[in-house]
Amino acid sequence: MRRPTIVAVILLAGCTEAAPPAGPAPAADYVFVRGGIDDGAAMGQATAFTVTPDDRLDCTFSTRSPLTGEGSDRDIDVTVPGLYARLVAILGPGTAAGRLPDLVSDAPFVAEIGSGGAATWTAIGYQDPRYGQLLDLFFRTPSSCWTFG
Repeated sequence: MRRPTIVAVILLAGCTEAAPPAGPAPAADYVFVRGGIDDGAAMGQATAFTVTPDDRLDCTFSTRSPLTGEGSDRDIDVTVPGLYARLVAILGPGTAAGRLPDLVSDAPFVAEIGSGGAATWTAIGYQDPRYGQLLDLFFRTPSSCWTFG
């Protein structure tokens, strides 16, 4: 009679495992950005972050060797006043309807803006004026989420 009890305990233990963290809710307003500079001292460094209208920044900053792939990830969760509005102003123009595709391009940065359950996305290349605006935002808004270089 002990076997069914042991099996039940094992099954219950398996059910208590935490689910992986979810991305932004489809109905939520958010800005998601992924990418990196990939040049000079910033080679192998990348960021992926989500910002909500209350200026909460949830980010993972990765540093990887371009040769070995070894490195580390740093998770950051902070509030950066005014960040959401500035990102929407920079990234909003030139977006395409729909969610960010899995394979976008080799652009340095890609972004998705969610608003009221709908989403738009964009790829930001080196020649795109928004690339310079995004880097300017990073350098003028210190955060360990984008310590490129």
